[in-house]
Amino acid sequence: MMDALLNLTAQMAREGIRRLLVLSGDESWTLQQAQALRERLGGDGLWVGPEPVSAPCVAPGALKTLLGREVMHAFFDARRGLMWPPWRP
Repeated sequence: MMDALLNLTAQMAREGIRRLLVLSGDESWTLQQAQALRERLGGDGLWVGPEPVSAPCVAPGALKTLLGREVMHAFFDARRGLMWPPWRP
């Protein structure tokens, strides 16, 4: 499956198409799959999440510092929800 996904990604890049891929499942499995995909895709895969992974990575609250920049691939870690730590009134 990974090879088919990589071939499709290369084809979409040639054609100027952008897509969203959502990984859903067990927390450890989704992290493992996302990291494997990030390694195989190469390029500047930006990791966005509350827990740092290998560079380049940024916390969700710091995304505004990257406005105007483009990255080949971005990985958004939403395993703990969109707001981490959880919002408190």
